[in-house]
Amino acid sequence: MDEKQKRQRHEYYLKRKDIINQKARDRYKEKRLDPEFYKNMLQKNQDSYHRKVNNIDVVPWTPEQEDEFFKKISRDIKANQEKDKNRPTVLIDYVTTHNLFYEDA
Repeated sequence: MDEKQKRQRHEYYLKRKDIINQKARDRYKEKRLDPEFYKNMLQKNQDSYHRKVNNIDVVPWTPEQEDEFFKKISRDIKANQEKDKNRPTVLIDYVTTHNLFYEDA
């Protein structure tokens, strides 16, 4: 968007500011008087939050989906355990480990 379009848009909103604000006030009053609006809004917000945070669907899973998810987790755990078996282990004695964190006084 170039400078001319920005200026035109700004002028448009300045000219119609009162009309736009009045419409917003009217919508607010309608929503405020409707008790179901806030209940639905809170539920939608809560569903959206849990979907984003937990990265899951709000719709309950079927038993088949739950079994598949459990099997996927089990496969991942077994794969990680196999990787850990093949990882070389180095035994470090206590004194060396202690000296990593504490300086001798």
